[in-house]
Amino acid sequence: MTRPTIKRIVMDLESKDEDIATYAAMSILRLKEIAEEEIVELLPMLRKATTNPSISVRFFARKALNEVKLGMRRHPRLVAEIDRLREETRNTGWSDLLDGLLQTPTEKKLMVIDLLKDVDDPKILPALLDYLAAERDEFVVAETIRVIGLVGGVEQIPILEQYLKHRDSRIRSNSAEALDHIGGKTVMQSILPLLEDDDNRVKATVAKLLSKHGEPRVVAALTAMLRSVEVWMRESAIYALGYVPYQEAVDLLLEALVDVNSDVRVKAIESLGRLHAGRATEYLHTISVGGDSTVAQAASHALRVIRANAVDYEYLDPEHAQHAAGVSGLRRRASSGVRAAATPRSGAWAAAARAETHEEDADAPASGGTARADSGVRASARFATRLLGGQRRADKKELEALILQRDELLLDIGKQVMVLFHERAFERPWLSHFDHEIKKVRYLIDQKELQRQAIEKDSQKMTFIGFLREAARFFTHEKQVGQRLDALNERLARCYRDVARRVVDEPTGTGDLDTLALKGLPDAVQRLEQQIRELESAVQSG
Repeated sequence: MTRPTIKRIVMDLESKDEDIATYAAMSILRLKEIAEEEIVELLPMLRKATTNPSISVRFFARKALNEVKLGMRRHPRLVAEIDRLREETRNTGWSDLLDGLLQTPTEKKLMVIDLLKDVDDPKILPALLDYLAAERDEFVVAETIRVIGLVGGVEQIPILEQYLKHRDSRIRSNSAEALDHIGGKTVMQSILPLLEDDDNRVKATVAKLLSKHGEPRVVAALTAMLRSVEVWMRESAIYALGYVPYQEAVDLLLEALVDVNSDVRVKAIESLGRLHAGRATEYLHTISVGGDSTVAQAASHALRVIRANAVDYEYLDPEHAQHAAGVSGLRRRASSGVRAAATPRSGAWAAAARAETHEEDADAPASGGTARADSGVRASARFATRLLGGQRRADKKELEALILQRDELLLDIGKQVMVLFHERAFERPWLSHFDHEIKKVRYLIDQKELQRQAIEKDSQKMTFIGFLREAARFFTHEKQVGQRLDALNERLARCYRDVARRVVDEPTGTGDLDTLALKGLPDAVQRLEQQIRELESAVQSG
């Protein structure tokens, strides 16, 4: 029997609100166990969600789909059914399989298409192309393109290039891979525009492919992705960097070792291992002896892989190599005790220095009667400005205090409304949306709080010397988590205030408002806002 939780997830996965659909996919990742009938119900919905227009929905739906597929292995009947289907497929002629394939379930379609890549028959390619033209299931279209890339030749390049502009990101990504497999460097110009694609999967795939041919623009694209606030961009960048055989990739992966997200850190470690990056050994050793157990375990495994065959990479961009050499030289001079000669500052540093100097000159003691007179005038002007501006500052402080009081009152109203909504004492159709949003943000806050606690525990477990060595990493990690927590808590407060605003703006005389604990609060908000408007006018006129 399907649990109410799963039924709600299935419904929310189809929501037009991307936040609700994202939260539904994330909720699957939190489930400890999924029943057999629930897996059957979730699979088609998750496949559909991986084609959602929203990047966040697609990202978490893909992760959830992988988890659900792994969960299938724990159910003998499902495993037996897949084995039976695979055996039945193998024992049927490929032409018969393709003839009725358009009407079969998605799972069997994917299995058949995958098996066809190993068929040694020249007629298979034309048959696959005909099937591709007729198929409408985008999930299956993407798989068919992948197989055509494996069995096709240069004659299929024009056909595959048409799919580079398809609305589905999986199809665009698979088309780029298929073209690269067939045409190699000759198709670089065709797939290069996808380096600017909005989808994380497409950008990462194309970056990985272009790096094989020494395309320098790959580094800038992956750097921007790695420094994105969105976890899906960072994870995809790290996946691609594991296939970029240049020193820039190693530098970026080392930077990712202090990411706020533990999954991102683990994937960065795995990519460093895939590259056999010799330069990473010291960093990975430090991680392997302390910190989160999952991350430490990944670091230990990567260390064994790297030590078996360490590789030192060249830089893709000569300017990066020159910069790295310069930084290395500065470090050597500093460590040898030689003090570098002062050099003129440029750019923002020079501008700041000039501004600082001018400010100091303005207040510096002057010699001579005229200079003293000018200095006295400037001092009087500064005093007058402080005096006249003092009242405005006082008004602004009063205004800020009123706004804060108003926002706290709205927050209180919003929280009360949601409690009453859950008790069915206060109902409005629009409250369901806010309920979903609040639940989602609370879930994200809980996740970040767990990360913050883990950082605190890690720092307590380390020795003093070890902590000093890792201080920069801990500080960066803690700061990222703290900033995200602040943003999430503000987002939650904004949700409650938006709920309250809707209630405050309702027409007077609404029956259920008069009987609830909210009585009088909306009027108090309106009185405060009147005072705020009056004070704003006074500040502006001043």
